[in-house]
Amino acid sequence: MSRTTGPQEFAAFDGGKVEDLRQSLETPTGVWIDIASTGHGAFQIPPDADLVLRISTAAAIRLDVADAVAWTVMERFHHLQPLESEIRCALQESVGNAVIHGNLALDGSLRATLEGLRIFSATMEQRQSDPAFAGLPITICARARQDGIDISVEDMGGGFTPPNIQADSIPAVAASGHGLTIIHRCCAQLRFDSGGRCIIMGFRL
Repeated sequence: MSRTTGPQEFAAFDGGKVEDLRQSLETPTGVWIDIASTGHGAFQIPPDADLVLRISTAAAIRLDVADAVAWTVMERFHHLQPLESEIRCALQESVGNAVIHGNLALDGSLRATLEGLRIFSATMEQRQSDPAFAGLPITICARARQDGIDISVEDMGGGFTPPNIQADSIPAVAASGHGLTIIHRCCAQLRFDSGGRCIIMGFRL
């Protein structure tokens, strides 16, 4: 497979009106931008990316972003189909983290108690209805390779210091708080950039 030089065509959509994200990503373009996300006009497209999706937090909560992106990757790069389940699982966790811990700035540890869960749920409801939070973008970039693909997910939150995670430490039953461990197990390589706001996941055949 030959690498592309980067996406040349753009598609804009209103994330507040889209019902099927897969359908929106069927267009023969490489860059999709949700006009409901703040700052989209000044967004710089990564020159080496094959696929780029910039979507608002509100749309990412409502739509199945992981499924749509994984499906699009499989449609564009058929040789990557053996990696589909790992890509979809890692995207579900990383997009969820970008929404909850990144753009909505929610403390996941609150969910450890019933009272904390009540506070967590109420705060999430309030923030996803607040344009200052709901409009914050999440940017997903994919760079295909002959032997796999690199996918990054970046939020606009405050960032964090990634813990030292071992892939074999995942519990038998995954629970809240183990998202990074699940991602680590799905990937061949995992690293962070932009002060923890961007996770870069490498998948290899």
